[in-house]
This record gives sequence, structure tokens and C-alpha cells, in this order.
Amino acid sequence: MLDRLTARVRLLVDCEDAFGFCVKLELKELGCIYVDGSSYPIVVSNIDGDAAATLILSGTDLDDLLDGRLSPLTAFMVGRVQVEGDLGKAMQLSRLFS
Repeated sequence: MLDRLTARVRLLVDCEDAFGFCVKLELKELGCIYVDGSSYPIVVSNIDGDAAATLILSGTDLDDLLDGRLSPLTAFMVGRVQVEGDLGKAMQLSRLFS
């Protein structure tokens, strides 16, 4: 499942401009997806690294976000996504899931 989710995130950011920082998606039961958006092209991997913001969520919730079945704001408000680090930078990423 981690490989499939990593590929989906890679497709999501494929045509995006760099957003100037790194973010980590910590998938509770699966591992992490590391998104280096500090420069173009954005690089997505499963290598753990320092990030401005870490989003902690389940693989199922990431699937729901990517499919549009779960809004980023709702996910955060009901505790399905927790944020460690810079909340402002994490909020900048919500546009990717809209």
C-alpha cells in the first residue's frame, strides 16, 4: 500500500511548482512519504528526512484525501490528520487536495 500511495502523491505533485519546503506524510501503520518541495522538480520518496511540517495520518485517510472523499480541513478538525511542525506550511498544502 505504501508504494501505491507514494505513486499517487508523486502524480499529485508532478506538475506543481516547488512550494519551498519539505513535508513528511507519516502513515501510522505503513511508514512515511517524504516530499521535497524545496526546488523543482518536486521529489517524492520513502526516505525519512527533516521536514518543515509532518502530517500524521492513516493510509486510508490519505487515500480518502487523494480521492476527494475527505477534505483537508475536516480531516484536521476531527483529528484524522495531526500536524507536527509549521502549521502554516501544512495548511499551504491543502490546495493540493482540493
